[in-house]
Amino acid sequence: MITFQKKQFKEEYRKILNIEYQPDRDKHDFNKILKSNGMKALYVDPDCRDDNVILYYDLLTKFLDKREQTFKNDFTFIPPGKAEQISETDKHLDVIDKFKIVVRQKNKTIFRLTSDQFGFTGYEQQYIASDGYFNYPLARVNHLSREKSPEEREQILDKLIHYVENTRTLGSAFVWPIHKSVDRRCQYNINRGVKNYIADRVDLTLLEIKHILDKKQNQGTNLLKNSYNKEKHMKKWLDHFASFDDYVEYFMFESFVKDGMPINIFTGEPFREDEIDACKNRIFQIKNLKLDELLSMMERLESMIFERTESMERYLDI
Repeated sequence: MITFQKKQFKEEYRKILNIEYQPDRDKHDFNKILKSNGMKALYVDPDCRDDNVILYYDLLTKFLDKREQTFKNDFTFIPPGKAEQISETDKHLDVIDKFKIVVRQKNKTIFRLTSDQFGFTGYEQQYIASDGYFNYPLARVNHLSREKSPEEREQILDKLIHYVENTRTLGSAFVWPIHKSVDRRCQYNINRGVKNYIADRVDLTLLEIKHILDKKQNQGTNLLKNSYNKEKHMKKWLDHFASFDDYVEYFMFESFVKDGMPINIFTGEPFREDEIDACKNRIFQIKNLKLDELLSMMERLESMIFERTESMERYLDI
């Protein structure tokens, strides 16, 4: 399995995890703290423009192109950096274009695609922020592990580091459409973050996709529904798939779904309607999870991502 972390990632990441926690520390002091301690932030988000992992985007584009051929669809995909500008007025956006996949249909560019890592965030800043353990699952794992014995804590950090390294892979992201001639941001990518009920969860995101594709949009709060109804490119992208089952097969999400329903990453079982309501009412907040529940969730999610990544790499003969 191809991973994208840099050399010495594990060693440097562990050092940062062991920085003494201070409740009033500001995450904006991060670089200053690293420098004063002789540490390096080596974490890589494969789809982040700052990290710019070309191999990741090349593989993702190849996967999409091959799926179109398998499904006998008519989209073609051009990897970031290899697509010409849409027009002269677009040239001021050429830096951003290096990180977006171009989608063409009948020799015309219809929109671009941006990759969106499932979550949960692996950036080092979360571990020193005063509210990190409150909002971010991995920061909470690190925080709660400090209550364990030194030996137990080291074992937990091993699991955390292993999780981060093995969940930033080809099979660890969604792709979302963005308009071909605006600022290249995907509002839904932003909306499904920690400030909303989805809180970066892949299972709840899949559930929203299911409600759109299976024409069950009246399921209460649905952030994706807003984008689908307002943005032509989001509607065209999702309408490219005949049903949720079609979407799952196309993107090889089988390890995330059971009996046609997304698997709850907390329980490992398909969602029940009462669980959906609880999630949307923010009852399942990260701050309420115990350490063993978080570790179980991490192990389950890592296994699901691993299985999907293996399927995608095998499909590409990697």
